[in-house]
Parts: sequence; structure tokens; C-alpha cells
Amino acid sequence: MFSPMIHPRLLTAAIIAATFLTPVLPVRAQSIADLAEAGSKREIETVVRNLLKEHPEIVRDALLALQVREEADRNLDRVKVISEEASAIFDDPNAPVLGNPEGKLVMVEFLDYNCGYCKRAHADVMRLVEENDNLKIVVKQLPLLGTESIDAAHVALAVHKVAPEKFPAFHSRLYTSTGPVDLARAIAVAEALGIDPGKLRPHLLGPQIAAAVSENVGQASRLQLTGTPVFITQNDIIIGAMGYDYLKGKLQTLAASAK
Repeated sequence: MFSPMIHPRLLTAAIIAATFLTPVLPVRAQSIADLAEAGSKREIETVVRNLLKEHPEIVRDALLALQVREEADRNLDRVKVISEEASAIFDDPNAPVLGNPEGKLVMVEFLDYNCGYCKRAHADVMRLVEENDNLKIVVKQLPLLGTESIDAAHVALAVHKVAPEKFPAFHSRLYTSTGPVDLARAIAVAEALGIDPGKLRPHLLGPQIAAAVSENVGQASRLQLTGTPVFITQNDIIIGAMGYDYLKGKLQTLAASAK
């Protein structure tokens, strides 16, 4: 999942803002104007230090507020990217599809086959697909967890090229397998489904699949995504494995807005 990182300068700014902009605090302190008139930087530092010692929750509250504000700003940027790149995101010809290829409810999933949270979300996604015959899931390979993930992503896209009808089964078997998903495991799963590995090889060695993965990585970068899974609809972005009920609620909202 995602874990927020706070830049040291932002931490400093948050502490200062929380200290001087908090409207009501149960402490006695001189006004900033008085301290400024006294010209005593040391007095200001002492007030701040004592205040934070007595009320350390100020730092927590300031950081939480800062994270909320930053995430809101990121979401505004993401909405803009989704609007500007809607065709490439939702109608990517190189991306495999789960569910109904002609479905009117479209959800994009950025994933990595070695991501534990993606594996957790997989059962929820497939349950939604089974329950809704109007749902189209666009699968975007975003292999962030190393060479093994990159190889698995390439095999998945090669399977999509060679035997698109077998991709859903291939996709599910990768997620339900144990241990790291690497090149050998991905090819073995494809072979178990009756796909000739020799037919996959030209695609694995060709430039098209590498370019498709690179485009996914570029989209993720522009969307400021730093982990998987991420689900995107025309009016929402869902970061992390939020569970079946949460995803179902988002789809219901999407369906209502489409009416």
C-alpha cells in the first residue's frame, strides 16, 4: 500500500504553522508582535519548544492536515490527467480486459503480480465481474517490484496477444499461485493453459510489449501513483486494496452518474 512521506521542510513548516496559527491553546504566551518588538528570536524558540512539549498533539494534527491538503492537491492534478488522457487510460488497445469488453461501466486497475495487496484485491475484483455483466476492467501492468514483476507483466501482455480468451484464467492463476511470480512461473502457467511458449517468445522479445509497459509507467507517473493496486473510473480514483464493499459502492456511484 501507500505510505505518505513528509519532507523535512514541510515538517518544519507544519510545526511553525500549527504553533502560531492555532486559534485557542490553553497556555499563556506573548503575542508574536510583542516578541518581534522585543527582537528576541530566542524567546520565540523557547515559546515554541515549551508549547510543543506541553501539546505534542499539535504536530500530529498539523501533519494530518498537511497530508489531507497535499492529497487533495494531488487528486486535482489526477483528475486533470484522467480528463486529458481518458482515451489512453480507458481505451488502451494494448491492455487486457476482464469482464465485458463492451461494458458501459469501466474501471482501470494498475497492478503488479507480486503485490500482496493486489492479490488481496483480486478476489474482490473478480466477484464484481461475476455479479455485473456490464462491467469492464481494464488491466494496466505496473511492475514496480523488480525484475520478476517486469517479466511477469511482459508474459501477461504476450498471453493477451497470443490467446486473449485465456488471459482471465492466466491472470487469476498468477494471483493464486504461491511464491514470487517470475518469468518461469508465468510461462509455466501459460503452458498449463495450453498456450505454446514458442508463440509467446516473439512478443516477449519484441518492442511493442516493452513500449506498452513503459506507457503504463508514464501514465502512473503523471497520475502521481507510487504503489499498487490503484483503481480508476471516470469520476474516481481508489488507492489501495479497499475491499469489496468499497469498490462496489464506487461502481454504484459510477452507474448512477451514467444514467
